Amino acid sequence: MLSFRSRRLRLAGSVLVSSVFIGSASILGVFPASAAPLASCGDPVVDLANPNPGDMLLSGSYTIDGVAFDPMEAQPRENSGIADVSIFLDSRDSGGIELGKTATGFFPSFAPTDEEALPTTPNAGAFHLVVTLPSNIAGEHDIVAYVRSALSGQETVVSVPVVLGESPSKAGVEVATLSESNSNPGAAPTNCSSGAVQ
Repeated sequence: MLSFRSRRLRLAGSVLVSSVFIGSASILGVFPASAAPLASCGDPVVDLANPNPGDMLLSGSYTIDGVAFDPMEAQPRENSGIADVSIFLDSRDSGGIELGKTATGFFPSFAPTDEEALPTTPNAGAFHLVVTLPSNIAGEHDIVAYVRSALSGQETVVSVPVVLGESPSKAGVEVATLSESNSNPGAAPTNCSSGAVQ
């Protein structure tokens, strides 16, 4: 799990990451070097805002939000350096179902339920995707996000264990032991973009 994850805001039924909506560059330098391990500069940095490990998800529409950027991007306020974000139900390498694909740069065009929750500026790295969870699958599964860099082609994978269609206790899931796995974990690197290709 990324250490720069912060409080979340509810925005018209969607969950958005608050500290990173001001712009990808505002993430950089949030933590002193000794506060947390740094993510690699060679792969995208991802914060999947939802779902959370152990969440019970029902079939039908579900909104997935998050922030992703390539730390090698020279202009993070204007461009995240991300080619695409693909969301799967379970790992694609083991036959997972593709739920959808989106780009970064999401900025809410709908009216928020809480005016204080509305970001003041667009975030080049934010993404928002409404997926449809199947009704014929239940039990323990993973929501997996694959985020590919437009600069290097490198990919970061975030996997979050969830329970579909039934309560976690019925599925035998101990929520306290569940955790998100991330192939490039850590705080956002602070000095990667100097070598970015423009």
